[in-house]
Amino acid sequence: MRFLVPVCFLFYSILLHAQQEKAPIVKEQPDVDFIEAKVDILVTPKTKSVAGEVIYTFNILKPMDTVFVDAQKMNINKVVLDEKKIDFIYDSKKIGIIGNFKANTSHAVTITYEATPKKALYFVKDTEGNDQVWTQGQGKYTSNWLPSFDDMNEKVTFDLSISYLKNSEVIANGKLEKVIPVNDSIQKWQYDMQQPMSSYLVAFAAGKYDKMVEVSSNGTSLEMYYYPK
Repeated sequence: MRFLVPVCFLFYSILLHAQQEKAPIVKEQPDVDFIEAKVDILVTPKTKSVAGEVIYTFNILKPMDTVFVDAQKMNINKVVLDEKKIDFIYDSKKIGIIGNFKANTSHAVTITYEATPKKALYFVKDTEGNDQVWTQGQGKYTSNWLPSFDDMNEKVTFDLSISYLKNSEVIANGKLEKVIPVNDSIQKWQYDMQQPMSSYLVAFAAGKYDKMVEVSSNGTSLEMYYYPK
């Protein structure tokens, strides 16, 4: 029997967007607007860990001295603001990026980190003993594996580059641009996302899958992944 993998990012996004419109949440950082994220991570099933970096670009709307990014129980190795390594504060829940931020300015911050998440990123085995990795970020959980934003009204364009085991599939938000080798055992899947979204919608699945492609009545291509026979 074939078991379909429930990786329905499109419908999932629509459903949760509708839920958000019914119950809007007050923006936690109204004076800063995050625009884009470039995520480059290595996912390692053997250690049940994720490591890498995320680069955020953001605009300052009003003067401030600290900008915050949510990150749950991570090792924050380095923070670089506008190409300069800086000191930062971290309380195991939020990273405080310290700077003399002036109104109407744009900035880029790179956060290098490691995490062994207890929730939101799950490492399991399929029926054949192959490694499978899943995310589940609904609510405020994505910040357990990716420095991001628990505020659901903070919408960012997330471009994901995910390094994982060769001879596997990595499925994620956006359009798959290319797959490139990293070394003899690892390759990288690069996805491009055109539309901004809340952090809790960032998702990926990795493992050994077969794929079936169908086309809906309106011409939308539907890719369905399932465990091999």
